[in-house]
Amino acid sequence: MFDAARQRAAEAETIAAGDDSLLNMVLVLESELATKIGDFASSLALLERIQHLVELSGDKVEHHKVLCGLAQAYASRGERKAAVAASS
Repeated sequence: MFDAARQRAAEAETIAAGDDSLLNMVLVLESELATKIGDFASSLALLERIQHLVELSGDKVEHHKVLCGLAQAYASRGERKAAVAASS
């Protein structure tokens, strides 16, 4: 089930290329899928990409969500200082 979802998300990422708003939504989906299957390294990499897009958009609510996700991803990897920094 998750493999098929990840494949569709990869296809959606290709389609969304060039549209930052769509790409952000796809990356959020991919990050959530990665978290659900315990692939925190992939989730972290995706959240870092999302953070860049959100910072460019200036959306403070979305930025807060990304920082919470980053804190969770860092914490899951045992990176306490990075987790605290992301949540500050």
